[in-house]
Amino acid sequence: MEKVNKFYIGFVAGVVIPLVFVYVFVGLRYHGELNLWQLLVRLYELRGLTALIAVAALPNLILFYFFLNKEYWEGGKGIIAAVLVYAALVLLFYFSNLTT
Repeated sequence: MEKVNKFYIGFVAGVVIPLVFVYVFVGLRYHGELNLWQLLVRLYELRGLTALIAVAALPNLILFYFFLNKEYWEGGKGIIAAVLVYAALVLLFYFSNLTT
């Protein structure tokens, strides 16, 4: 399984898994009349999108633990890079909401 130990594999997995998590989480918890995009826009307006993004990044901890346990160091670096992208998004959305 050395082919899994690639930076881009970890990065893509670290980006895709939170997106899938948000889709499933919203699908299971939200039963209103808004579609997913409208709900995300509404959450942005209400300052709730940053919390959703932060919670969505949590499944990456499980993936990161798996990569470290298997000693896939390069894949683990990719997951860390993806988490840093999500952290930058959280900061961007947080501070952009403060100015409006």
